[in-house]
Amino acid sequence: MAKFQYREICPRVLITFTKFSPPELRIHIGTQVFVPSIETQIYDPPHPSDPHETAGLTVTAFTGETSDDKEAEVRRLFGTVAESLFAVYSSDNTSRQAHPDLTVPDAYVLIVPCH
Repeated sequence: MAKFQYREICPRVLITFTKFSPPELRIHIGTQVFVPSIETQIYDPPHPSDPHETAGLTVTAFTGETSDDKEAEVRRLFGTVAESLFAVYSSDNTSRQAHPDLTVPDAYVLIVPCH
């Protein structure tokens, strides 16, 4: 799980699934759920109604059936006040890699200002 806080910016979230994504991977951002059916998806989170309140996004990911979810690892690769990049790795990610010395994430989650 990863958290991203924002106040002054209006964030846009871009979710990109790689060819190593398992079909049952689900990425939860706020109340929205994204699955690998579309390679890149965009989410514009709502800004808080109170301008003095800091808003936050929680990024979590799961694999497996909803009855026996396995949490995927969400790693922050880069982050500033206005943008962040996260990589998502499911528990069986290494079994789908093309080469043992290469680890490609199942998905990337990029948060950037929308303007």
